Amino acid sequence: MNYYRFGERVQKVYIQNNKIILTLFNTSTIAYIRKRIYFYRVIQKQNCLIKKLRKMKTLENKTIVAFHVGRGGRFNNPGHKNFVGEKKIGDFVENLFLNYENQSDLFRKIEGRKNLEKKYYECCDRDDFTWFTNKGFTLGEKIYTDCDGNPVGLTEKEEERGIGCINIDHQYDTTYTKYLGECDHEEMLLIEKSGEWNKIQLIEKFFSERHCDFDWCKFNGNYRGIIDDYFNFGKIDFEDFFKKTEE
Repeated sequence: MNYYRFGERVQKVYIQNNKIILTLFNTSTIAYIRKRIYFYRVIQKQNCLIKKLRKMKTLENKTIVAFHVGRGGRFNNPGHKNFVGEKKIGDFVENLFLNYENQSDLFRKIEGRKNLEKKYYECCDRDDFTWFTNKGFTLGEKIYTDCDGNPVGLTEKEEERGIGCINIDHQYDTTYTKYLGECDHEEMLLIEKSGEWNKIQLIEKFFSERHCDFDWCKFNGNYRGIIDDYFNFGKIDFEDFFKKTEE
């Protein structure tokens, strides 16, 4: 059996710019072709796996923390921010729904047309809208919505990454996550005054991620002071926070 291209046999196969190039001749090279294509696919899979592993390793080394904005404080005013723990944004989606970006537009266009509505619900059950996309309708990416179908500002990709924002009602109900090492002064103070069981470990890890080397065994426990100094002066005189020793 021979490989043919426009009626002529293939002599040589090589890779150029991620494309398989065929050279035509009158000698069968089917085994050679199969071998080159096989190794090309193996290399491509290995490269994809290496990229995924590097990405996973990078993300594993970063701590994600969550904050909530809503009513609170002395007068229960909106816009009050709280630290809610070492959590990813996916920990807050249990009451949300995953839909396509333009899914509600699609339903509005077909609403009242019984045959299309039936097809729509069949596609929802299978989570496969190929029938509609083949008709030229663009669904967009997957996003999270509330029970009424309103977008909350979070995509499926952001949820998988762990970093994102869920905006239910702006300053009355918004949850967001970020990397610990990217927290600002206000957020670090919220962590320090929270009742979370691992707040001390998080503060120490924050300074570690900011490349501030400190012997915590000698630390006097003034976490608020060390946070204030870091953000107010851009540096820390660590000796000011050493435990006092009896002379």
